[in-house]
Amino acid sequence: MSDGERKRYRLEFYSTVCHRGQYVHSGHYVSIIWDRQLSQWLHFDDIAGEKITSSTPEYLLANETP
Repeated sequence: MSDGERKRYRLEFYSTVCHRGQYVHSGHYVSIIWDRQLSQWLHFDDIAGEKITSSTPEYLLANETP
């Protein structure tokens, strides 16, 4: 494929699943999702006191394991 035939792609990060625990068959999973309507990142954790919170991707990815 020549340079003129190459297509450019832009990838956008919208969500990820994160795991807490030592093994994949045990532990707890949470998710981080970009909400387009609210224009914010949401953190879903069904065992937390507040199950849905907003945050920044930098904070979430520093504190979770995708």
